[in-house]
Amino acid sequence: MSPVATIIWFVGIAFWIKFLLDIRKRPELKKSWFLPFLIIGFVCALLGIGIGLLVLCGVYWYKAGRISPSDGAENSNPFN
Repeated sequence: MSPVATIIWFVGIAFWIKFLLDIRKRPELKKSWFLPFLIIGFVCALLGIGIGLLVLCGVYWYKAGRISPSDGAENSNPFN
């Protein structure tokens, strides 16, 4: 892997782990986001696809991560 790809991979891993920990803290997101986020991220990490990890984290951040837990908004499964 080139140095740039390695840096992107490490950044993707860092964001993925941070968002996994955030998802586990929120029960309404844990039901619909945790398992798909874990599996897709794990596959991207094993294959060395750092861009895929960043895209996955961006989708989470845009769709569910910005919703505050106090809203009480029900989050449907985004992977359907």
